[in-house]
Amino acid sequence: MKLPPFAYACPTTLPEAIELLASHDGDAKAIAGGQSLVPMLAFRLAQPTLLVDLRKLADLRGIRISDAGVTLGAMVRWRDIEDDDRLETAHPLLKAAIAHVAHYQIRNRGTVGGSIAHADPAAEMPGIAITCDAEIAVVGKSGAHVIQAADFFQGALTTALTPDEIIVEIRLPAWPAGRRWGIRPPPRRFRDGRGRGVLRPGRARQGAQCPCRGHRRRRSAAAADRG
Repeated sequence: MKLPPFAYACPTTLPEAIELLASHDGDAKAIAGGQSLVPMLAFRLAQPTLLVDLRKLADLRGIRISDAGVTLGAMVRWRDIEDDDRLETAHPLLKAAIAHVAHYQIRNRGTVGGSIAHADPAAEMPGIAITCDAEIAVVGKSGAHVIQAADFFQGALTTALTPDEIIVEIRLPAWPAGRRWGIRPPPRRFRDGRGRGVLRPGRARQGAQCPCRGHRRRRSAAAADRG
């Protein structure tokens, strides 16, 4: 299916990108890797008059690891996570889950911020954010603030982002030494929106569910424990 018509802008600074989004009264969309947004455009689930490409915003890239945890820039790609050996110990659940994201071409283009911003029920990152109590840092015309993952996702394809706000980074708390974890990916069905995986950190509550309803985290004998 062909995409709907739209104008295109590729700003070089974050303030410029925010101004472009704000100037279109909710009728503009930021695009990062495009692996969530482009299919939405094709199926007319989104029809913005302007796409604001974030690919030149170098400040949104990079993975930082500290005693406080792991911070992912919004423009970090799935392949960047795959290629970062530090995450084997700094956040093993993140590293393992991202290995199940689609195929190489998508992992080479898709970004952390794009996945979070669109709350696609078939995506892995919203489930990781909820399961690990992530913080999502955003910036808009009214300034910068942080949203807890549990408050950020409001439903399938629906988030707490306002039209002029851009995700700048996702903060995952430090991974406790010795925490047991497991992961069971959903069957590989191309974007049918029905596949559900299981993410299990050691402290997940029985039956806890991600608000976007496409991810479930629960204690399960079927989820393999790892130490």
